[in-house]
Amino acid sequence: MGRWYNKKLLHGRKSYQVKHYKTKACKDCPLRTDCTTNKLGRTIERTEYAEYITRNNDRVNKNPEYYRQRQQLIEHQFGTLKRHQHFDYTLMRGKQKVLTEVFIAFTMYNLRRSVSILGIIGLFKRMKAASLRIFDKLDLTYVIRALDGLKIFNHRSLCAKSCRLVRN
Repeated sequence: MGRWYNKKLLHGRKSYQVKHYKTKACKDCPLRTDCTTNKLGRTIERTEYAEYITRNNDRVNKNPEYYRQRQQLIEHQFGTLKRHQHFDYTLMRGKQKVLTEVFIAFTMYNLRRSVSILGIIGLFKRMKAASLRIFDKLDLTYVIRALDGLKIFNHRSLCAKSCRLVRN
């Protein structure tokens, strides 16, 4: 009934198949102005993945509480990475390389979150307690300056204040 077309995407992304459905019944329909402004009538586009999308939507609609909880627990981190760290796409290709890039992004997210909750000193105290052998010989002043270079601190004064606290 419909015709298949290749939908081309920008920025070198892989194209996919879509099917367009059109009808001549729109020409004489009294509700046409409510339905479409297209002179040729309404066109419905359905992707080759429409069946999977429909099944996923059905699963979501059957378990709204589960997905509401998932949005609160998981989706927040992805949204934060996209909005605040501009992590809209990956620079690498290949599953393993992309996963590595995502793991690094989430590690930075977790570090920033830990710093905002515990503070830099509290984070280092917990890290030191958890792994005394590694951090016992590590100069924390050097680590704080390195983190400052990654723009984890909002102000230079916070970095200087943290360095003074670690030395004492």
